[in-house]
Amino acid sequence: MLLQVFTLSLWALHLPTFYDAALLDDTIHAFEHICFVAAALVFWWVLLKPVPRQSIRYGIAIPYLFLSGVQGGLLGALLTFSTQLWYPVYGERAAVWGMTPLQDQQIAGLIMWLPVGALFTILAAVYLLLWFAALEKDMGAANGNR
Repeated sequence: MLLQVFTLSLWALHLPTFYDAALLDDTIHAFEHICFVAAALVFWWVLLKPVPRQSIRYGIAIPYLFLSGVQGGLLGALLTFSTQLWYPVYGERAAVWGMTPLQDQQIAGLIMWLPVGALFTILAAVYLLLWFAALEKDMGAANGNR
């Protein structure tokens, strides 16, 4: 359920109509950032909340991180490979950097896709190692070895 909150906020807030409105209205822009922060807090709470057995938390974190990375990567890939400009408001701003608005969007998509995807992959690998260690500890405790 909490992954859906994170995913819904990411995708809804990147819809062109809402995104452009946020760039043009300070109140909507503030609301957008509040939503991003709230979604991030929910996302990280799932990964960091205390549970009776660490192996449970780590085991849940692996698919959670994988699915988060996939859906975020998909949004980034769609932005990267789109031949249509999603956010016309950026038209004037991209020229400052010597890019077309579409190039600006494609670079933004690459940033969302590759570094963020790599981060989620690394975190999933770390949680996998932690999960194995926690399972080994749980098995040792169950067998009387502490």
